[in-house]
Amino acid sequence: MMTGKSRFAQGLAMALVLLALFCGLARGQGEAGERKKVLVVMSYHPGYEGEEEIARGLEAYLPEVEFRYFYLNTKYDYAGGARLAAEAFRIYQEYRPDAVVAVDDPAQEFLVVPYLRERVATPVVFCGVNFEAGKYRYPAANVTGVVEKKHYRESLGFAKLVAPGLRRVAVLYLDDPTNRQNLAQIEAEGAGYPLEIAGKYPVASLIELQGLLARLEKEVDGLLLLNLSGLVDARGKALDGSDVLTRVVESCRVPTIGSSSWEIKAGTLCGVIKSNTEQGSIAASLLQKIWAGTPVTELPLLQNRNGRRLVNLTTLKKLDLNLSPEVVLGTELLTTGQD
Repeated sequence: MMTGKSRFAQGLAMALVLLALFCGLARGQGEAGERKKVLVVMSYHPGYEGEEEIARGLEAYLPEVEFRYFYLNTKYDYAGGARLAAEAFRIYQEYRPDAVVAVDDPAQEFLVVPYLRERVATPVVFCGVNFEAGKYRYPAANVTGVVEKKHYRESLGFAKLVAPGLRRVAVLYLDDPTNRQNLAQIEAEGAGYPLEIAGKYPVASLIELQGLLARLEKEVDGLLLLNLSGLVDARGKALDGSDVLTRVVESCRVPTIGSSSWEIKAGTLCGVIKSNTEQGSIAASLLQKIWAGTPVTELPLLQNRNGRRLVNLTTLKKLDLNLSPEVVLGTELLTTGQD
């Protein structure tokens, strides 16, 4: 016969089990008991490492959420971004997500501003945005997010430790909207940089880049490379950024400095790299607060902060450089092509 005490214990145990099940079902679910759904609109193409890292940050922070991804492909076809954004909005209307995450600047220009900002009730969280948020009139009633800053000052200081002979560097970049904002950041910060910025040079083609490299190697000690994805070859085909950098490093005889992990993996000598995974995690934390009831208007815009020191050992050896103990400590050492 079950005593009153044992019946109480059994009832308590059952209540705890039911509570645990309820909590497990409630996390990441909508009002109707379904999983939360998030439409993630990437500005670039599948496999672009920076955006893949942001996706990993989102999914790690919110494992119970259903994420659907759409790509605007603007690295290879910027003008086509408007057409694909219209398609993304059609998917948004059909999918009816609980939130939208818009990654990098083209997604703001082509999708959020014309279709979503203060036009729908759905919360929008952005990340990877290089332009000042005011360009898009952020924050807005339904928009908040993470402004991205590259670690250029830190990268130049680190490069000076890796290659002590560095004094003057030239900046090479593909002239696109994102790099224009990167240049604005460099212009604003440049007076405090540990190396002299000797010039800024836009390039549109691989042939143009190779000719410029041959000249600049005689004039500067190193090169700060901004994102070169989309540079065209002799046939006018847009090239993957890693392919461009591999060709640069093969022919370049001075140290090269980057600001993204894929650039160092492709052969760029070194850099202090922003954490895209951090941005994804911050965006996910904002979503969590919104779903917990915090109004979007009460969530301030945030900025990425963490950086990682990376050195490419293959390029280091090619340039006949050696790392001092102070550089090795706390630095990730990679080889070209390393996953």
